[in-house]
Amino acid sequence: DYAARFITEDGRVVDTGNGDVSHTEGQGWAMLLAEAFNDRARFDTLWSWTEEHLDVLDGGLLAWRYQPEQTPPVQDLNNASDGDLLIAWALHRAADKWREPDYERRSVRLRQAIRRHLVREYAGYTVLLPARQGFEHEGYVTLNLSYWVMPALREFARDDPAGPWERLRLDGERLLRAARFGAHDLPPDWLVLTDSGELRLSDDWPPRFGFEAIRVPLYM
Repeated sequence: DYAARFITEDGRVVDTGNGDVSHTEGQGWAMLLAEAFNDRARFDTLWSWTEEHLDVLDGGLLAWRYQPEQTPPVQDLNNASDGDLLIAWALHRAADKWREPDYERRSVRLRQAIRRHLVREYAGYTVLLPARQGFEHEGYVTLNLSYWVMPALREFARDDPAGPWERLRLDGERLLRAARFGAHDLPPDWLVLTDSGELRLSDDWPPRFGFEAIRVPLYM
């Protein structure tokens, strides 16, 4: 039913609540579901579409959004870290399930790009930038705690212990414990970490626990 509603024959996941665009988060979730249901044919179709249409950036990351009514459909040459993590995780799991080394090769390539472009040591934390561009500022970084896909980080840490994945996971937990705001002590959709280690709400987004942060308990 999910596939019939949201996945085209050529493997594009359609965000019907958002102008029928597609994005790496949706592609990654569908690939994870296809792997979980042992549907290799659909997984291959999803990954083929993703690779053809979103693997268009320099540096190995994936373009985050595809707008079918635009020319070209990829207008924003930036990535989304959660989408990249989900796709790298799906490829890693598929490589293990179906003994397909090319999946693992592509997962490793994407993980290396995440490590190179998105993981930073900042104010005593190992952090994940939400995207390669637009979140590093003079004296602070803007973070989105729902981009920490904890199960993916845990699996990457197990198979690549020399990488930053375990530090990233543990420091994500540290940030979650510290970044509690409002009457209910909830993490915000968007968080500022200053170079002195202060945590505060971002001035650029509404100060709320909303459709971004609702993923935090899911990924925990």
